[in-house]
Amino acid sequence: MRADRTGSNPSDIRQRNRALVLKLIALRQHVSRVELARMIGLTKTTLGNIVAELVENGLVNELNAKNSNGNTNLGRRPIELRISDKSPCICGILIRRDQCTGIVADLTGQILFRISSVIPTSVSSDSLITLILDLITDLQRCCNRKLIAIGVASMGPVDVTAQKIVNPPNFYGIQDVSISAIIKNKTGLPSYLIHDADAGALAEYLYGHSSDIRNFIYLHIRNGIGAGYILQGQLYRGDLGQCGEIGHTSINYSGPLCECGNNGCLELYANVTKMNQKIKHLKGILNQSPANEVLNGDFTWEEIVRASANDDFLAVSALDEFCTYLAYALANTINLLDVNHILIGYDSTVTSTKIEKMLEDKLNTRVLVAKNRKVIVKRSVFGGDAPLIGSVAQITDLIFQGKILI
Repeated sequence: MRADRTGSNPSDIRQRNRALVLKLIALRQHVSRVELARMIGLTKTTLGNIVAELVENGLVNELNAKNSNGNTNLGRRPIELRISDKSPCICGILIRRDQCTGIVADLTGQILFRISSVIPTSVSSDSLITLILDLITDLQRCCNRKLIAIGVASMGPVDVTAQKIVNPPNFYGIQDVSISAIIKNKTGLPSYLIHDADAGALAEYLYGHSSDIRNFIYLHIRNGIGAGYILQGQLYRGDLGQCGEIGHTSINYSGPLCECGNNGCLELYANVTKMNQKIKHLKGILNQSPANEVLNGDFTWEEIVRASANDDFLAVSALDEFCTYLAYALANTINLLDVNHILIGYDSTVTSTKIEKMLEDKLNTRVLVAKNRKVIVKRSVFGGDAPLIGSVAQITDLIFQGKILI
């Protein structure tokens, strides 16, 4: 990774170099000047000047590295750099069908404060905005550090060009909400909107364990199913930021009509309601199944995942069918993009990898790339929080590119 030296005036080059140094310090906490110079390709003098400015502006702290005996005075180890605990922060908001969650995080992606509010079923566009603004106000009261900007991640479809929530299915008729402009007008802080699945992908790429994977699909499973794409080391948004609506791709053209207007959408088949129907159907056939003592009534996603991790036959069968439908849609996407890494984010405290293993096995019997290299499916390191962290990551990504100055 070498600093850009051509094609711009000296001021632009310095600003990009400064942003890159800040990024490396944020993402590689406790890095020395020597390591930074080697990674970026700057002279020690140039790098030293940039670091001095970052320290002077309160963005970076210097730490004396300890030797193996814990003594900071022996061996003259290099001074390490990290993001200052007094540096500016970012506010992030995640809009889901049932709740809004707000966080304050620093440049390293560390969450400092977190607040959630339930969205009532009687919500309107105005009351949703009020709820979000109240969250932001509460977070500002909690944080004694400067806030740079506010990032909003929302279920789709969204229009990132117009920065508005368009018309999410099954969201109480809310549509055409110019969320970023409203937040900026009310708070005075710049605001940016991103699709929740895109946010999850960006969180994984910046702050997860996937920064060395230049091409992957992030799959977000909750009330619906969305996908975010990191292609050639960049988040791919499409023209309007609506490219991640994999839940509304058809897997059955003669299937039932979806609220989006399409027939046989993936979300009509891969959902908790269908999983419950599968469990009830099997219980009627296998009355003596040991699962009768484990699963009774209607079950949440978490309950099904947990029972499946314990090898409950009914839960495993329901999850297997869910993954089969998911594989139908993903196989088409993988064949089009030639991508063999899939990351899945979903809410669950269960550490089992049964979902990932099921989906991986199904994909490797369906997709063309599997003939040359195996499709790898892993769980997001952030679980269901990836889009929430991604609401902040979209801001830090702009800072690390030098497009937002701090």
